[in-house]
Amino acid sequence: MSTVRRPTPMLFWLLLAAGMMVMAGLSRAPWVVDAGTDGVLRISLSARPDRVETCRALSAEELAARPAHMRQAVVCEGGAARYQLTVASDAAALLDEEVTGGGARSDRPMHLLREFPLAAGSHHLSVRFVLLDSLPPDSAADSATGTGQEAAERNRRRSEAVPVEMTLDTTIVIAAQRVVLVTYDPQLRRLIALTSPRAP
Repeated sequence: MSTVRRPTPMLFWLLLAAGMMVMAGLSRAPWVVDAGTDGVLRISLSARPDRVETCRALSAEELAARPAHMRQAVVCEGGAARYQLTVASDAAALLDEEVTGGGARSDRPMHLLREFPLAAGSHHLSVRFVLLDSLPPDSAADSATGTGQEAAERNRRRSEAVPVEMTLDTTIVIAAQRVVLVTYDPQLRRLIALTSPRAP
């Protein structure tokens, strides 16, 4: 009897990582829209949400009652933050939507893609992406997490998360059959607008 050979876990994760990189690159690609239309405003966001959680330090008795491999000095409860995205062109509202992370618990990166046809020409664009939930003050979080590996992990997560508020207030020029892309730049940690080049 023949057996089906399954791919190794390492191969699976390599293929998954490669696929995500390709998708991320394509989301920022300056595509040309179909002939016969004006232009398109494309909102494409991929970002990691912050966490809204309450942390407390365990007492010596609580630590002693836990198995050795589960002894964390600090426990945190909560979930991923929610954000509100609003988009307006020439003072006309195009989008007002709540954005959450992916996955069953909404703790995965946020992914959003929306497109709006716009007449060729100049437009005043306003984009606002703001946190809806209240984050604990840094001082309270630091006092709960203390120092060490747990605090370092919290700081790493916070540095990778999208800022609590981002705004883009600018003038864009939509060319016929072209796309203006608004996206989040994780290096600059802000919203940016990119215009597709003209066809050669």
